[in-house]
Amino acid sequence: TKRSHFKYFARMKVLLSSIGTRGDMEPFLAVGQMLLQRGHDVVCTMPEQFEPLVKEMGLRFKTLGPDFMDMLDSDDGKKAMGGGGSSVFEKLFALIRLARRGPKVNGIMIERQRIIFEEEKPDVVVCNGKPIYPFIWEIEGRHLKIKRPKPTVLLPIPYLHYVEGHAHLVFNRNLGSVLNRLTFSLTDFGLIYSVMSSLKKLKLKELISKNEIKDAVLNGKYIYSISPTLFPRPNYWPE
Repeated sequence: TKRSHFKYFARMKVLLSSIGTRGDMEPFLAVGQMLLQRGHDVVCTMPEQFEPLVKEMGLRFKTLGPDFMDMLDSDDGKKAMGGGGSSVFEKLFALIRLARRGPKVNGIMIERQRIIFEEEKPDVVVCNGKPIYPFIWEIEGRHLKIKRPKPTVLLPIPYLHYVEGHAHLVFNRNLGSVLNRLTFSLTDFGLIYSVMSSLKKLKLKELISKNEIKDAVLNGKYIYSISPTLFPRPNYWPE
């Protein structure tokens, strides 16, 4: 989008939601500062460990708690992220263990996200691929016949959509065309499974179908905050 995209709109409340490491936070803080300078109300929902960084930028902060970052800093989290020279199989088993631990952590964050979204009632939602609730919030609104903005996913690195010659970033190597595609399918499945598990906790499982979640997760609006000079856009990506 053009830098002036938000310039011509009336004052809006923009909710920026990001989960991950500092590299996942900084693109949102840059966007948040630009929006704040243009007179919009900006609130950041991020793990608790990033509160000082957000407030240093002059942005409002709502905590998602410390639990996710604590999990990421565990031995399994470091292996899954490629630390310590982990092999492909060590990463895979670490991911499986994290997937078992994840529902409890996600459950805590999903409840916090729901409270924040209901309190703030944003006009615009921009998130990365890790917060689960924005997808649920938008689809739930359709069922309740409440107009809610469709989340836009902002990504600092090209990892969500398949790129020929690359496995998903978690695996950090070329495993061959078949296994490369499988790694993307595996991570897609993990995200959709996490959303479905969250629906059960929120007592929305009967309201929202798996196909609706899959469509929201895989066919949403995505912005890669990287230069096409450094990473040319593959011509087989969705528009």
